[in-house]
Amino acid sequence: VSDTLIEPPTPPAPGDATRRHSQSIDTSDTRYRVHVGGTVDGQSLRDPVGYGNFSQSWENNLWTRLENTGEEAVVNPWIHVDGRCRWHCVEQVLDDVLEAGMSDADKARAIWEFARRHRYHSTTADDEVKDTVKMLNVYGYTLCWDEAYTLSNLWQAAGLRIRRGLPHGHCTTEVFYDGGWHLLDSDEHLLVLDRDNETIVGETEISRDHDLMKRSHAYGVLSHEDRTRSEAAASLFCHTGGRAGSRPRIGDHRMDLTLRPGEALVWGWQERGRYHGYGDPPPRFCNGELVWSPPIDHTCERWTEAAEGARCDATGLIADSLTWRLLAPYVMVGGRLELTADGSPIRVDLSRDGGAWAVVADHLHGGVTLDLDR
Repeated sequence: VSDTLIEPPTPPAPGDATRRHSQSIDTSDTRYRVHVGGTVDGQSLRDPVGYGNFSQSWENNLWTRLENTGEEAVVNPWIHVDGRCRWHCVEQVLDDVLEAGMSDADKARAIWEFARRHRYHSTTADDEVKDTVKMLNVYGYTLCWDEAYTLSNLWQAAGLRIRRGLPHGHCTTEVFYDGGWHLLDSDEHLLVLDRDNETIVGETEISRDHDLMKRSHAYGVLSHEDRTRSEAAASLFCHTGGRAGSRPRIGDHRMDLTLRPGEALVWGWQERGRYHGYGDPPPRFCNGELVWSPPIDHTCERWTEAAEGARCDATGLIADSLTWRLLAPYVMVGGRLELTADGSPIRVDLSRDGGAWAVVADHLHGGVTLDLDR
């Protein structure tokens, strides 16, 4: 396994250096440590995480490439930073957040603290981010409607009871512990205390006593005090009738990844215009790459989905048709195919859903680069 980049997606600045680490893997479960060095990182040079997108003055990373340079598949390679961000699946997220012996109240509070510090308020008008593993690893943003599912997904996975909130013009989820329902809102960074300044209340109490909300400072530490905003936050809680209803657990995404020989996953810290979605791009996003040069030799059938008429002779590989599948736990928003077509002309087809195929180009000769963005 190698973690360097041959052709960086971002041109290096003067003084930037590419560091390389190679590791021989001869067991089914191997762990190793790479020391980055330095005395400062991007996290120490950004605003605290609040309701909106945070500002950051500098980032020490440009890109990291994790490549399989061997001859066997590498299953689920992953990078953890200082032992954090173990978010391969919901179960790992909870392992990262919870500690043994926690009460239900402690679990509810720990999950809320985690959720409000790992998102910002934005949307691309789709439901992808209701899957908590996708939101944390791929997208990073939610609206209140999505964030209500972040909490409900994690609370339910931790064995806690939840109830759909009923504010007007807002979306929330309540959690049950210590014999009552409580509102912890990771979208607006809110927990609302009762008059004893200790008990976290639920929506029923807020609807009955708006002063509890008005003194609770909605929208997080980066928002200044604003009487109008406090009044508006309180006015959302006006339902005084019965309360019921749950939320389904949404999403079973896992950050599963298999790197075949010659395949590499590249994490980039800059956006390069690769965005596909509704409306404007989110204010903060980055583009990576999945790069693969498939083996074109006697081993090719092992790494293809289908190989019709494949055979090797003294001139190299000959085949009527070869089919490869590209899989990544991240959303793919474009692509490029580079090939050299010697001998007979070839045709390239592309399937985006594993079913329907479309011709990308036909009668190809020589060196060719195909744009797969559209």
